[in-house]
Amino acid sequence: MMVMAGKQIEVYDNEIHEQKTACVSVISWFITEQKHKDSLYDPYAYGIYIHDNDITRKHQNPTLQGRIGKLLWLKFKRNVPEILVDGTEPENARDESGKLKEKYEICIRNNGNARFANLDAENGFKNISHDLSLYDCSRELEWSKK
Repeated sequence: MMVMAGKQIEVYDNEIHEQKTACVSVISWFITEQKHKDSLYDPYAYGIYIHDNDITRKHQNPTLQGRIGKLLWLKFKRNVPEILVDGTEPENARDESGKLKEKYEICIRNNGNARFANLDAENGFKNISHDLSLYDCSRELEWSKK
């Protein structure tokens, strides 16, 4: 499952098993390395809540057909985490103290033993993090408030 440049999306109560590369990915448009010409287009993914899913993946090679698959092979070999975020965020996503504003949070909770990685794409994939505690939150999505 891929959430690309989406906002206010909830992924829950799914069985996601044995995907070749990753089971759930939250990514910006930038990961495609394609240009967009719409000045109103927001290429970032934020306001995402991934929770209460049954997610598993065997240790296997990711697909090597594209650049992302090759990158994941270089960084993780056969142990690609089940849940990935690309680590990009809009310029205004943080407050004066550097804390991520609630609107931009990606919350990930209760997905079994699914492993996690923030790919740090914004910084050339240099500081990949597996610290899921930074994403341990819940949220009420805007669409559900109506």
